[in-house]
Amino acid sequence: MVSECAVCGHAEVRTLDHQLASGAPVTLLAREYDVSEESITEHRNKHLGIQRRPRFDRYGDTPDSLIDELTALKATAEARCPSAATTTSRRPR
Repeated sequence: MVSECAVCGHAEVRTLDHQLASGAPVTLLAREYDVSEESITEHRNKHLGIQRRPRFDRYGDTPDSLIDELTALKATAEARCPSAATTTSRRPR
Protein backbone atom coordinates (compact mmCIF):
# COMPACT_ATOMS: atom_id res chain seq x y z
CA MET A 1 0.00 0.00 0.00
CA VAL A 2 1.36 3.42 -1.00
CA SER A 3 0.90 6.18 1.55
CA GLU A 4 -0.24 9.64 0.47
CA CYS A 5 2.29 12.46 0.52
CA ALA A 6 1.67 14.51 3.68
CA VAL A 7 2.43 17.73 1.82
CA CYS A 8 0.25 16.96 -1.22
CA GLY A 9 -2.65 16.37 1.16
CA HIS A 10 -2.06 19.63 3.08
CA ALA A 11 -4.70 22.35 2.76
CA GLU A 12 -2.05 24.96 1.85
CA VAL A 13 -0.03 22.84 -0.59
CA ARG A 14 0.05 25.54 -3.31
CA THR A 15 1.49 28.16 -0.97
CA LEU A 16 3.97 25.66 0.43
CA ASP A 17 5.04 24.65 -3.11
CA HIS A 18 5.55 28.29 -4.04
CA GLN A 19 7.72 28.87 -0.97
CA LEU A 20 9.76 25.74 -1.71
CA ALA A 21 10.29 26.89 -5.29
CA SER A 22 11.42 30.28 -3.95
CA GLY A 23 14.08 28.57 -1.84
CA ALA A 24 12.48 28.86 1.59
CA PRO A 25 14.26 26.74 4.23
CA VAL A 26 12.63 23.35 4.85
CA THR A 27 13.08 23.76 8.61
CA LEU A 28 11.01 26.94 8.71
CA LEU A 29 8.31 25.53 6.42
CA ALA A 30 8.04 22.42 8.59
CA ARG A 31 7.32 24.57 11.65
CA GLU A 32 4.96 26.92 9.83
CA TYR A 33 2.84 24.18 8.24
CA ASP A 34 3.19 21.54 10.98
CA VAL A 35 4.66 18.94 8.60
CA SER A 36 7.89 17.02 9.16
CA GLU A 37 11.09 18.20 7.48
CA GLU A 38 11.44 14.74 5.97
CA SER A 39 7.98 14.96 4.36
CA ILE A 40 8.70 18.40 2.91
CA THR A 41 12.11 17.34 1.59
CA GLU A 42 10.65 14.20 0.03
CA HIS A 43 7.79 16.20 -1.51
CA ARG A 44 10.21 18.77 -2.90
CA ASN A 45 12.47 16.14 -4.45
CA LYS A 46 9.83 13.73 -5.77
CA HIS A 47 6.86 15.91 -6.66
CA LEU A 48 8.39 19.27 -7.52
CA GLY A 49 11.66 18.04 -8.98
CA ILE A 50 13.60 20.64 -7.02
CA GLN A 51 16.85 19.44 -5.53
CA ARG A 52 18.61 21.17 -2.65
CA ARG A 53 20.33 24.32 -3.79
CA PRO A 54 23.93 25.14 -2.99
CA ARG A 55 24.07 27.09 0.27
CA PHE A 56 24.49 30.61 -1.12
CA ASP A 57 23.06 30.09 -4.59
CA ARG A 58 20.08 32.37 -4.10
CA TYR A 59 22.31 35.18 -2.83
CA GLY A 60 24.66 35.25 -5.79
CA ASP A 61 27.66 34.60 -3.52
CA THR A 62 28.32 38.27 -2.93
CA PRO A 63 28.72 39.92 0.47
CA ASP A 64 26.52 42.83 -0.61
CA SER A 65 23.58 40.58 -1.45
CA LEU A 66 23.96 38.79 1.91
CA ILE A 67 23.91 42.14 3.70
CA ASP A 68 20.81 43.15 1.71
CA GLU A 69 19.09 39.90 2.72
CA LEU A 70 19.99 40.39 6.40
CA THR A 71 18.74 43.97 6.29
CA ALA A 72 15.42 42.78 4.85
CA LEU A 73 15.14 40.06 7.50
CA LYS A 74 15.83 42.58 10.24
CA ALA A 75 13.13 44.91 8.89
CA THR A 76 10.65 42.04 8.79
CA ALA A 77 11.48 41.06 12.38
CA GLU A 78 11.11 44.64 13.57
CA ALA A 79 7.75 44.97 11.80
CA ARG A 80 6.48 41.80 13.47
CA CYS A 81 7.86 42.67 16.90
CA PRO A 82 8.24 46.41 17.45
CA SER A 83 10.18 45.87 20.68
CA ALA A 84 12.93 44.19 18.61
CA ALA A 85 13.75 47.57 17.08
CA THR A 86 14.74 49.01 20.43
CA THR A 87 17.12 46.22 21.43
CA THR A 88 20.66 46.02 20.19
CA SER A 89 21.62 43.15 17.94
CA ARG A 90 25.26 43.04 18.97
CA ARG A 91 26.47 40.59 21.56
CA PRO A 92 28.80 41.80 24.31
CA ARG A 93 32.40 40.82 23.76
